[in-house]
Amino acid sequence: VRRCHSCVAKALQCENYDEAIEILTDLLDGLEATRKRRFNEFDADALVYATKRNIAAINLVRKQYPPASKVLGEISRSHPGDLSSQALLGLAQVAAENLEEASTTFLEILVALDKAENDFDPDFGDLQLAKGAILNNLACCFIKRGEFSRAKTVYERALDCLLGCADAAKKSALTLGNLAKCLVQTKEYDLALDTLGSSVDSLQSCSNGYGYAVDWHYLTGIMKARALVAASVKQYMLALDTYEEMLNQLDYKNKEQYDLILEVYGNMAQIAAE
Repeated sequence: VRRCHSCVAKALQCENYDEAIEILTDLLDGLEATRKRRFNEFDADALVYATKRNIAAINLVRKQYPPASKVLGEISRSHPGDLSSQALLGLAQVAAENLEEASTTFLEILVALDKAENDFDPDFGDLQLAKGAILNNLACCFIKRGEFSRAKTVYERALDCLLGCADAAKKSALTLGNLAKCLVQTKEYDLALDTLGSSVDSLQSCSNGYGYAVDWHYLTGIMKARALVAASVKQYMLALDTYEEMLNQLDYKNKEQYDLILEVYGNMAQIAAE
């Protein structure tokens, strides 16, 4: 098992996902055979379970959602208390556009979380944090199905859970950004702008107060969305101020950010012309 995982680690470092899956599949076959022959001498159950989860996780990374869903479904049926695997199953179902199945999966997790006050899976961390994350995922299903009113209600429930958690700034920012997209769809632009502003504040607090590294892609993406919404409703000064704040987060010496900086200046020039 150690040799296999060492080989898998090297394959993943080189992004040889097919090779990693092949090694783990061979390992799984060996573990299954070992479990049948010598179960009393060698408890292979935990290793079989972990190997299946690793196979599913790699398939998610390489965007092979049907095989990931199949393995995670098997794990969920054999380990109904494994909410972490159920959550991954829901994400795989969303990615595969199986939105009805994903909604059902997330609702089942929420029911389990409501019953798990005293016996909570530590992999999920804080109970309210877990509820907030799953509610966010459920709302995303409703967004994809065009059910914006339901999505808005569920996002608000998610925020009720997340905003009460000390370490939830990053997840709160994600949910606020998603809620803002929903509000744009329902043409509640002023509320969308306020929500996007709160998302930016929450993300910036991650680095200031909680010690997390802020993903500049996501932070500037939220800022750009706020500026675009502001410009679309002719709140030009807010749009320009937001773009200015966005430029303060970027470095023209970073080649990955250079094109975005040029785009921001172009958008600012267009707003100034208007």
